Amino acid sequence: MPVGQGALIRFAAVCRRMDRIPLASLAVADPRDYSEDLLHNKMERVLRSSGIDQHSRLTINDHDVGFIHYDSDSICLYLVMTSPDYPQRTAFSFLSELRTQFQDRFEADVSTAKPMGFSRAARGLLKDLCAQYNVLERVDKVAQVNFQVEEVKQTMQQNIQTVIQNQENLETLVDKSDMMRNEAYVFQKSAGEAKNKMWWQNTKMLIALILVVILLVVVIPLAVHFSRKSTP
Repeated sequence: MPVGQGALIRFAAVCRRMDRIPLASLAVADPRDYSEDLLHNKMERVLRSSGIDQHSRLTINDHDVGFIHYDSDSICLYLVMTSPDYPQRTAFSFLSELRTQFQDRFEADVSTAKPMGFSRAARGLLKDLCAQYNVLERVDKVAQVNFQVEEVKQTMQQNIQTVIQNQENLETLVDKSDMMRNEAYVFQKSAGEAKNKMWWQNTKMLIALILVVILLVVVIPLAVHFSRKSTP
């Protein structure tokens, strides 16, 4: 299928991630259906969105142009607009292939490139990929496998992050347990010291009381007795 005639892919672009500057783009759709200005305006809205910082890859349902898919790395953001019935997995396979080929050819010059600086140099790359991925039955099976592999990779990364988080939580729990055990030991030691102190105080009071009783029962009667004997 020639590009532009009943195209499932409507627009493709590569942008610099750091400053969100478009470096190359190709409008594939019939301009009578989707003007180039409309497609570029949609791309600019995505680039200005804060969602790029939150999601490295995303699919956006747009009522004007269909689906907008993008994928990104630390260097560039890769974007494609497709018809609503175009499989998401195939769209992301397109973006993955675009990233691989674009980096192979232009990565060394991305940081210094001017806005739309690769329009001419990358036009052939974009045109060939769009033509290839517009024949859905040719690429969809391979795209499905690639998409599933990517999903497994993301799931594994999420699981690893969960394990790391759980490990951190376990370490925190162990630290708290050690702290509580130390506090319990200090409390038990303090309680023992307080108990010994109270026992000694009670013992001293008991000794004092015994001495008083002895004084009352023995010493005082003896003193009275001798006092009487000494009286003429």
